[in-house]
Amino acid sequence: MKRIITLLILCMLGISLIGCSNSDINSKNATNTSNVKGQNSDKKTYCDDDFIKDIYDLTNDSESDEYSTNTDFDKLSPEEQEKIVKEQIVSSIQDKIDKLEKYKKLEFENKELESLASKYIDLLYTKKDLIEDGKNERVNSNGQKLEGYPSYAWLQCENQECGLILEFANYYDLNMSDARKKDLENIKASLERQIADYTGSDKDENNKNVG
Repeated sequence: MKRIITLLILCMLGISLIGCSNSDINSKNATNTSNVKGQNSDKKTYCDDDFIKDIYDLTNDSESDEYSTNTDFDKLSPEEQEKIVKEQIVSSIQDKIDKLEKYKKLEFENKELESLASKYIDLLYTKKDLIEDGKNERVNSNGQKLEGYPSYAWLQCENQECGLILEFANYYDLNMSDARKKDLENIKASLERQIADYTGSDKDENNKNVG
């Protein structure tokens, strides 16, 4: 450092040249750095793969695990049992919403997948609302609920959910075994038959809950 200072003092004419040279180098370095940062910032990050991975994690859980509980139902009244089951299902759906809701605000490279993702998230909200509003069970002609029989709107939701999962598997690289895919196809076919044969009085009312 002392040698540099001495040289600068002895070579006053070189000060401006050194300054200009350093300035040019620094300017070039700054420009190169800026270009690299600009290139990095121009590269968009899409969430397509992350969404499919999260769907895989969610659909990989079995229904028995999804709705499991340590509660001893034999010691509870029918009303208490129904309350716990309802809370368990709502909690499970809410867990899915919590995991997927962020994709409403993230950008997809594939716009068709983005639309399907939004539709799936909306469907989860609809299912949650049906449970909380007590509209997931069939209503007969005299207005009485038939416990254990799904409502028209609930059948529609389940059918649409199966269809979306299959679409993710068939067209968007959702990893799924052939056996699992076949099971979903059979479930969807069964749901469609139930929808076609539905006779509950809640059909017209609940039909508007599913877009």
